[in-house]
Amino acid sequence: MKSIFGRYIPGDTFMYRIDPRIKVLLSIIIIISIFLASSFIELALIVLFVTSIYILSTKKIRPLLKLLKLPLFISIVLFLVNLYTVNSETVYRNNYYVPYFWAFFTRTGKELDNKVKW
Repeated sequence: MKSIFGRYIPGDTFMYRIDPRIKVLLSIIIIISIFLASSFIELALIVLFVTSIYILSTKKIRPLLKLLKLPLFISIVLFLVNLYTVNSETVYRNNYYVPYFWAFFTRTGKELDNKVKW
C-alpha cells in the first residue's frame, strides 16, 4: 500500500505531541480560512503555513511533492479549460484579468490586440 492517506506515520516531532483536539480545531480553522480567503495572496499564505507545518512535522519534502502531483495536474487542466471556455467580456467587465498575463494565452492575434492596449 503506497498511499499515505489514512495511514499512521510514526514520528517524534512537535505535531505528534500536540493534543488531538487541538489538531482537529486547527484543521477546522484552516478549512474555514480557505473558504473565507478572498485573494490569491491569502491563499498563498495559507498554503505556505500548511506546507511549513508539514515540513516541520515530517522533516521530509519528497513525500509532499509526491502528494502534490495529482492536485497540480488537475489544477493545470482546470486552468486550461477555464482559459478557453470563459467569456472574455465577463472577465473584462469584472476586472478579473491582468492584461499582460492573459496576452500570452490568447487564441488569435485579434484577441491579443483587444486584451493588451499597446
